[in-house]
Order: sequence, then structure tokens, then C-alpha cells
Amino acid sequence: RTDLQEMNNMTRLRALKIHAFHDASAALTVYLTAAAFMLALAAGQAFANALLLGAAALAFTSIIASVSTDLMSKRIPNSLSLLLLAAAPIWWLRVALGADMPAGHPGIALDLMSLIDPQYGQGSLLPAMGPGFPFSIGIDLVGMIIVFIPLYFSFRLGLGFGGGDVKLITAGALFFGWPLGFDFLVVSFVVGGLFSVFVILGRKFCRIALRFGATSERVHRFAKLREFPYAPAIAVSAILCLASKLEGLF
Repeated sequence: RTDLQEMNNMTRLRALKIHAFHDASAALTVYLTAAAFMLALAAGQAFANALLLGAAALAFTSIIASVSTDLMSKRIPNSLSLLLLAAAPIWWLRVALGADMPAGHPGIALDLMSLIDPQYGQGSLLPAMGPGFPFSIGIDLVGMIIVFIPLYFSFRLGLGFGGGDVKLITAGALFFGWPLGFDFLVVSFVVGGLFSVFVILGRKFCRIALRFGATSERVHRFAKLREFPYAPAIAVSAILCLASKLEGLF
């Protein structure tokens, strides 16, 4: 009974630490975003431009914070997905104020594919649409739904995505908008696939090492690894798409 109580206490203590870490990650995301917005105003930027920088900072920090929580607890809290989702309305508000938008690429996927074969050209996988504001919000919402559907079925079928991954990518797709949001999904798939290849190879290498007498605890853990955090792959895709979205701003 004493051993069972100790195990329960350790489980509760770990749960408290995880929740505290998640809360701190969300709070730090808000603080850093507010700091970026205030620094932009202090540097003489117009209010609309400061909003744009604030939206970009919120998207970036929430995704990076998701990487830290996923690595630490294999979970992405809803608070970070909601913060990323909030970056889209802030971006729309900036547009509503009538400020000019960054030139930006409509997409990034074909640019990456052209590194392998130049015939792919540049731009996005889906055609860009050019309705004026606020009709563009509806297009962005449709794009978010298109991204959510395959993610949802992948999650339900147990194909490797967790619920937090689905929420984070869906929120990011809304922020990046049409058609960049779809490129965000595809590049996340590709980067995640590359990560999984390295994980599989590393796991096989560790199993071979164990057969030859390796005793390291890390080798033992990696040899038994069955899943890996997906947030780093999402972050790589997000950074590329954010650079594309903000192209021409600086």
C-alpha cells in the first residue's frame, strides 16, 4: 500500500509540474507578444504595423512554446492552440485598419520542391484567390476547414497525429490563410515524414547497439521509442510559412 501511495503521489506531482509548465508557456507567449507590440510602438511604428508584428509574434511564440511542451510532456495544451488561433483575428484587424500588407509569397511548397527540380517553379500548391477584405476572411475559413478534415480523420484512424497536433495545425492554417495554410499542412507532413525516417533509423541503430552490449540508458530508451513529438516538424513548416507571409515587410 505504501508503494502504491508513493506511485500515486509521484504521478500527481508530475501532473502538477506538467500543468505548471503548460501555464507558464502560455503566459510567456502572451508576455512576449505584448512586448513585441509595445516595442514596435516605441520604435515609432504605426498602430496597424505594430498589430501586424504582434500577430506574427503571437503565431511564432505560440508554436515555439508548443514545441517545448510537446518535448516535455508529449502534449500541446489547448491554451497555445487558442493563442495561435487568436493571431488570425489580430492580423485581420490590421487589414481592417487599411494598412498595406506585406508583398509576401502566396505559398512555399513549390519553392521547396524547386530545390529538387526547378521545373516545379514557385508559389503554392493551390491557386491563390484575390477577393478583397473582408471576403478574404471567408476564404481563409474555408482553407482552415480543408486542412482540418484530413487531420481529423488521421487522428481518428490513429495514423500518428495527436489531438494537440490537429488543433495546432488547424489554428496555424487559419493564420497563414489561403493558400499558404494548405502549404503549411503539406510541409508539416513532409518534415514530419523526414523526422520519422531518422527516428526509425536511430531506433534500429540503437537495437543493434544493444545486441553488441551497449548499456547506456539513453540507448535503451531510444530502442523502445514508438512515437516522437510532432510539434518540431510543425514549427519548421511554420517558420518557413511565416517568412513567406512576411516577405517584403522588412
